[in-house]
Amino acid sequence: MPNWPRRPLPTAIRTVPLSMADEVTQLNDNADFKLARRQVAAINGFYIHFAGFALVMGILPAVNVTTGSGWWVQWPFLGWGAGLLAHAVVVFGQSPRAIANWETRKVAAVKRRLDERASASMKGPTE
Repeated sequence: MPNWPRRPLPTAIRTVPLSMADEVTQLNDNADFKLARRQVAAINGFYIHFAGFALVMGILPAVNVTTGSGWWVQWPFLGWGAGLLAHAVVVFGQSPRAIANWETRKVAAVKRRLDERASASMKGPTE
């Protein structure tokens, strides 16, 4: 992250109470932001994987020719290429809608449970 000086939020923004709908929107925005960051990190990981593949596969044929022990370079190419293809499908393919919906429901359930614990601990023991 950049190290530029951070300015505080204006007072009007800091003091506005959030309604329940605003809190849900803020939670969804935060979840969307985290999801977007994860997707960008996954794409970056794929590009690093692809760069390593291209670099090594650019060098291996020369190594194969200089060793003179038969033609073996296609096997690492096929094996690593299959792994790279699977990585691309995971990163750029779309996850099924059912999985995305399940994740959303699960996050909401965990958040609700944590909120219930927090409110119960704030009430303290009842007499």
